[in-house]
Amino acid sequence: MSSGYNNLKLLTSSLISNTILAAAATGARQLTARHVSVFAIAILAGCVIRYAFLDHRTADYVTWLKPWWDEASTEGFSALAHGFTNYAPPYEYLLVVATMFGNVSALTGVKAISLVFEIANAVIAARIVANCGLCKTLQLAAAAALWLAPSVIYNGAGWGQADAIWTTFVLLGALASLRSRPSAGLAFGAAFAIKAQGIFAGPAALGLALRNARSFAALAIGFPLAVAALWVLPLLLGRDLSDVLMVYVAQSGTYHYLSANAANPWFLVPNDYYSIGVKVGLALALACGVAIAALARRACTPRQVLAVLALSCFAMPYVLPKMHDRYFYSGELLLILMAFADRRWLHLAVLAQVSAIYAYFVFDGIADDLIYVAVLLNTYVLGRAVTLVLSDLGDARMAGKFGGKHISAAST
Repeated sequence: MSSGYNNLKLLTSSLISNTILAAAATGARQLTARHVSVFAIAILAGCVIRYAFLDHRTADYVTWLKPWWDEASTEGFSALAHGFTNYAPPYEYLLVVATMFGNVSALTGVKAISLVFEIANAVIAARIVANCGLCKTLQLAAAAALWLAPSVIYNGAGWGQADAIWTTFVLLGALASLRSRPSAGLAFGAAFAIKAQGIFAGPAALGLALRNARSFAALAIGFPLAVAALWVLPLLLGRDLSDVLMVYVAQSGTYHYLSANAANPWFLVPNDYYSIGVKVGLALALACGVAIAALARRACTPRQVLAVLALSCFAMPYVLPKMHDRYFYSGELLLILMAFADRRWLHLAVLAQVSAIYAYFVFDGIADDLIYVAVLLNTYVLGRAVTLVLSDLGDARMAGKFGGKHISAAST
């Protein structure tokens, strides 16, 4: 790995830390030309860094993404009739469409798909913090923070991974939830239809829906409707129903690791305990999901809604086995947005980014031992996030058990 590539990663980490710190610390309410100039520089910096990462290839690209691109380029939409990836149909649609844009190389095309959704996520981020009552200056800062986040750049521009895509719909679900819109069910369903990891928002989404009959009906109808709409095309082209419905089951059997470099406690458990570990992990995830749903049902303010969604998307890949390094992606982005909504979350957003890059370093063979630090950081981030959510929801007794104290909204 070249020293220039390593320096870019360090530069990116510095950029996001400084961006979040500056944004959260500012007391400015009036949008000025200086703020717009800083935002423009941040956007330009993100473009330059992404371009510098453009030629980076990973083993996943060579083994999976490049062959998928080649088949999509050769067969077009007819490839959907038999499926040519181990991903859900929506990603296959995007690959086929991307191959239609002239002589774009496979590497550029795959990364361009992620780029489109990274831009969308930055735009949605601004709308989310706007619905938390923040000024236009902080709305621009939130968009810049997501655009410059190290995990976002590393995941998309560096690896060409698809996590920005499903996260777009998690963020849309969060925005709809903040507005109490029934479209939240459709958004969360679309996130799951694109990648199974979209279910990480499920516990919070369910708890929020249980607050009233209208919201529950919207989720109960919207979620499966979105999945059906996004998965129907291959069926119309002749693909077997069982093949489509079992795509996530098939995915789960691709690797047999308790942790694929995910910064969670399962990384510390020997793979000799794989079978029992999977069972225990699923039980823990179920219990954790029920607890988060119960907390989400009590959320009333926009900040509380955003907080339980951030907790859900960070906690689920922490407790589940068989997770990959990049599965904290949506939780990391929601933590950044919580840093704008509530300054007490600022250090958690920064630490989660540091942890993400440490975990990514392992796959790229840069610094294997940093994964242990990443596990510790994520453990702290989750524990403190639980404390903050409990304190915001008024459960001072339970917050105290996690080492925190009750802080009123007026003090933040």
